[in-house]
Amino acid sequence: MSHFLRATVLALASAVLYGQQLPFPTYLNPSMLYVRSSGATLSIFNQDYPAGLTALWNGSPRVTSQNSIEGSYSVTITAADLAGPQLAQIAMLETRSGAIIDTVNCPVGYNVMPNGVALDRSRNRLYIATPLQPADPQFPGSSVVTLNLADGTVGSVLQIGSALGDLALSDDGSALYVVVEGNNVVRRIDPSTMTAVGDFFFRPAGTKAAGGDLITVMPGKPDTVALGSVPDPGNSGTQIALYDNGVQRPNTIVNNGAFSSMLFSPDDNYLFQNGTVGYNVSPSDGGYQQVTFRYTVDSTGIQTQNPLFATGGAAAAIAGNTLYTSLADTIDYTTMTVTGNFGIEGPIAVDAVNQRAFILYGGGLQESGAAPPQLIAFAVPSLEALGSQTVGITSISTLNGSEQLIRFGADGFVIPSASGLLIFHTPLAEPAPSITAGAVLNAANFQPGPIAPGEILSIFGNNLGPPTPQTAGVTGGAFPFSLSNVQVWFGRLPATMLFADQGQINVVAPFELQPGAQVNLQVWYFGIPSAQIPLAVAPAAPALFSRDGSGTGPVAAINQDGSIDTPSPAGSVVSLWGTGGGLDPDAIDGELARGADNLSAPVHVSIGGSDAQVIYAGAAPGLVYGAFQLNVQIPADVPSGQAPITVTIDGVDSPKGATLEIR
Repeated sequence: MSHFLRATVLALASAVLYGQQLPFPTYLNPSMLYVRSSGATLSIFNQDYPAGLTALWNGSPRVTSQNSIEGSYSVTITAADLAGPQLAQIAMLETRSGAIIDTVNCPVGYNVMPNGVALDRSRNRLYIATPLQPADPQFPGSSVVTLNLADGTVGSVLQIGSALGDLALSDDGSALYVVVEGNNVVRRIDPSTMTAVGDFFFRPAGTKAAGGDLITVMPGKPDTVALGSVPDPGNSGTQIALYDNGVQRPNTIVNNGAFSSMLFSPDDNYLFQNGTVGYNVSPSDGGYQQVTFRYTVDSTGIQTQNPLFATGGAAAAIAGNTLYTSLADTIDYTTMTVTGNFGIEGPIAVDAVNQRAFILYGGGLQESGAAPPQLIAFAVPSLEALGSQTVGITSISTLNGSEQLIRFGADGFVIPSASGLLIFHTPLAEPAPSITAGAVLNAANFQPGPIAPGEILSIFGNNLGPPTPQTAGVTGGAFPFSLSNVQVWFGRLPATMLFADQGQINVVAPFELQPGAQVNLQVWYFGIPSAQIPLAVAPAAPALFSRDGSGTGPVAAINQDGSIDTPSPAGSVVSLWGTGGGLDPDAIDGELARGADNLSAPVHVSIGGSDAQVIYAGAAPGLVYGAFQLNVQIPADVPSGQAPITVTIDGVDSPKGATLEIR
């Protein structure tokens, strides 16, 4: 029996359901686990959980016990499980049937709630301004701590000794600034040595202020910063001033309202901040609209002006001429006109290389029983939603709006939250799946060519699916159309999923494909689409499964006497299997064939150059529709040895190289 048939039989026997979700949300307590703790007992609850479940942590079983509350389980998480930051997957396995009935993500982060964070891309490092009272000894209070994003290890610690606020790093990585709220100074730090190199006052010494000051560095000018602060307790406004090497430029502006973000334009001609303006609406709206202001900057600072503004919110990122805001608006910052809206709001990050935007959406976060936040990917500039992943943190911090969602490396994110600091990697940020027409192969002989309705295909490429291979199972007599966040589309028709990993996907093409036409194939992983690959559709593309899975040499066969993959007597009846048989009038995409039904097109079989009598040619009972079974009588005059075998369906021949061993 071929490798494919063995894999199919195993899939039928195991009936494992990957990524199935229950209709009600699942809750974890605690909602976040902490890196390098000694272990934890995690409670997991869903009102639909039956008895007899075992929890899998990233695919490996953990000690699981059922609690007295129906639907509640306790799971023992080991210290080894918590060695590094991650977004761990917990799958709930029904022990008796082997079915996974639910999967959830459990955040494993650092037990620190930063006052400020800054990303150093050149060193792959995160700088953290810690609070006064540390919760984790790795992050001493009132210090600037470095965190290696490659391995999650804590590095240098610069102790400041006074209450800290916001952090900012120059774009060349040469200057790190931290607001020392307790001393009313901004301290400059050399990131290469993590040593302080100078302070400048922004409030009179000894002045008490509420904090919440913001700082950002001018692009291309590591010695120049913008600082938003309350200059003295008696002033109700917030001042924005520019400082060059600690010397304040003369012109400043004062806002009457609070704001949570500042961002320079790449050419440093503008500074953006969020705020509100009054407008005439219903009283329930409070009479205010959240907007993004644009101030013009020059060598004298920021002169008093009526800034241009547009609906928006916290200025989070700029790519090209587009400004992205935390209220989901996109703005052409050269004219301050709104160009689009994502439809949801939250902290946002932009990947200009892969043309994606990411929003941490916590809709309904404050509502009782609300689902945890989702990281949602969008295509830019179309603003089309692609895919999402549950993050699992329970609340988002009030850090600078441009710092709440931080993108790093090829596929990483940092989320500072009120629950802790989460660092994780996600396929949402990876390069899109990559395939070519030449890598879409008949699963029986691994040869390219026109595809047939219902043909089982092997698709090869890059970033196609999960790093751990996943084999689809059967529920309700059918294979799924989605497997481990992988979907394959033929035009608007979904393929039946059989297998998925990073480099290969096995699917069944939809039976609704129209012979003689062309269809576009596309792979989605976590909703991220590949390019569309045009494929010709033929009435049939027959190929037989071979014993070794290569598609050539002896074919997989069951003899009349029940022997498997042994030489077949001339004149006897033998059963063979293949795919690419074309239309089947009774086929239903994804379902298992329950009984015998014939292929629509005529079938001819030649063995050793002689015509064989085709007793049956149709669906293979017990296997997915798309696999066909042939029962043929071998001509009595076929000599012993490896006889070439050819199957012709609807006038299309199977490729040469397949043989039937005769005795």
